[in-house]
Amino acid sequence: MNTRKLAAIEKGCRLDERIFEQLLKNFSMGEFKTEKDVARFIDSEIRKSGAKKSFRTIVASGANAVDWHHNPLGKKLRKGFCVIDFGARFDSYCSDVTRTIYLGKASKTEKRRAQELRRLFRPRPGTRPREESAHRPLAQDKEKHPKGR
Repeated sequence: MNTRKLAAIEKGCRLDERIFEQLLKNFSMGEFKTEKDVARFIDSEIRKSGAKKSFRTIVASGANAVDWHHNPLGKKLRKGFCVIDFGARFDSYCSDVTRTIYLGKASKTEKRRAQELRRLFRPRPGTRPREESAHRPLAQDKEKHPKGR
C-alpha cells in the first residue's frame, strides 16, 4: 500500500476515534435525546473535518439495534444496546467504525449476552479479519433474533 493511501486511511481512523470519544462524553452529559441527534453530531463532525461520509450513519438503539441498516429515528433513545456505525472518506479512501454501547443500566442477562458476544467474536490467533468473519455465525437469524419493537 502506498503512503498516500495509508495516510488517507489513518486520517479517517483518527477522526473516527476522536468522534467516538466525544460521543461517549456527550452521552454521559445527556446531550443526545434521539438517534437522529447522535447521527447529526457524527455527520457534522465529519463535515467540519473536511471529510465526507463513507456511508449513511447508522444509530440504532433498543430493539432497533438488531437492524443492520436502521435509519436513525427522531424518537427518544431507547434503553439497551445501541449500535453506532459511521465512517469518514478522505481522498477516496473510507474508514468504517462500528461500536456497540449500552444505554442505561444493564441487567444480569444483558451483561451475560454481551460477554457471550465478546467471546464469540474474539479474533482467533493467526487469522486475518476477512478470514475471521467467514467463521462467525450469521448474527441476524430472523427466527432466533426477531426484530421486535
